[in-house]
Amino acid sequence: MRVALVVMPFSSESRPSLAAGLLKAALSARGIACDVHYPAVELARRIGPERYRTMSEEIPDTALAGEWVFAQSLHGAHLSSWERYSSEVLEHPVLGVREALRPLVREVAAAVPAFLERTLEETDWGRYDLVGFTSTFQQTLASLCLARAIRETHPQVRIAAGGANFEAPMGRVYLERYPFLDFVASGEGDVSFPALCEALRDGRTDVPAGILHREGGSVLPGRNEPAPAADLDALPVPDFADFFRAREEAFPGRRSPVYVSVEASRGCWWGQRSHCTFCGLNGGTIAFRRKSA
Repeated sequence: MRVALVVMPFSSESRPSLAAGLLKAALSARGIACDVHYPAVELARRIGPERYRTMSEEIPDTALAGEWVFAQSLHGAHLSSWERYSSEVLEHPVLGVREALRPLVREVAAAVPAFLERTLEETDWGRYDLVGFTSTFQQTLASLCLARAIRETHPQVRIAAGGANFEAPMGRVYLERYPFLDFVASGEGDVSFPALCEALRDGRTDVPAGILHREGGSVLPGRNEPAPAADLDALPVPDFADFFRAREEAFPGRRSPVYVSVEASRGCWWGQRSHCTFCGLNGGTIAFRRKSA
């Protein structure tokens, strides 16, 4: 059993994915080989780290620019042309983007097809039994683009997705709309995703709680239960080695700040008592938990 985890744009090029690092360590502890790929770092190399940082950190999330540039490759311009997107979103007085940054969005959209082609070709995706994508904030359309390309090129490879953008009803809709997705992890995947990989490795057909899957064209919930909440003290030390390797290959000898996440707690202690009406975070895992000192 060999698994690939993929961290697509527009995650930070200076910070590894905590989710992917935790899952790789958990799979390794179960004897399952896992590689974490960082196409996000490759796109930063291709367009330049400063321009990438502008896309990922400076352009307001309300414009969904990181999703729009990949939507063009996934669905084509008939759903949203540059002219419509520019006039209806980028130029919006409240939700839009300041004029000096707007040309960058169009330039990155033009670079996406070649980036996707290289990402597909430079890795032998066919050697994996399962390829999983993680999506938080603006990574969903990029993940779907590469997932579709892998399925078309290597139809035997199973495709999974997870992260905040695939939780609960959102995950079900993505699974229904995009037939190249085989599994969606809803909620925390620390327990459910390694259990899914073990089942696939052992040739079992059972799907763990928290995993939505497809059977005979229909989308089915994994045992119709939410994913079990993780015991934070039982989690492994995340493995970030693939991130540092990818960054050194993309920017050899470059000396710039790198940030490593340290997780001390999950959930929201206040939201557990009185959920803020504007908050869409935490979903079904709002219960506050912290690691022991």
